[in-house]
Amino acid sequence: MRIRIELAACILCLSSAALANPRAICKAENASYAMKGQPDFTAAFRTRGDALDLRVHSKKTGAVYWFEFNQGNGDSHISVIAITDPRKGRVRELPLDHKERTDDLVTDIAFYPMRQDLTVLPEPPRPGERAPDLLFIPELGAALWYDGEMLTEHPLPNARREDMPRAMFALTDCG
Repeated sequence: MRIRIELAACILCLSSAALANPRAICKAENASYAMKGQPDFTAAFRTRGDALDLRVHSKKTGAVYWFEFNQGNGDSHISVIAITDPRKGRVRELPLDHKERTDDLVTDIAFYPMRQDLTVLPEPPRPGERAPDLLFIPELGAALWYDGEMLTEHPLPNARREDMPRAMFALTDCG
């Protein structure tokens, strides 16, 4: 009987700790992120089939950018590829005008999902799995500055450029 009480107390303690720290139990599809030092940029995952897409929003311009994950076989890095808004039907890679894409900034934007201790996760986030604590997409700012119009379906107002710093997105909410 004493063992059952101690076990129940231990489970209750662990449950309380998990509730106090939503990161411990946050599923990737429920995670919301804000850029450290520049909260005008936010990110979140959205489920599409058995995978997740990444949505990046700029409060500065109102633009929304959608990306799908790409990872080669073996010990390969993770990258994101710009896509059309998956909520509007068939998903296609951007740019839609099929210009020749030779710039690595547009075609191969590195993506690093991380734990709080800066350990880089080997796989992109998946539905039902624990959300990364941090997201680092170091080339995204440069890609948005130089090729932002190629990364969204909607032109930016007044041909504005996105001015995104090179910083991490931190998990801010789970819900």
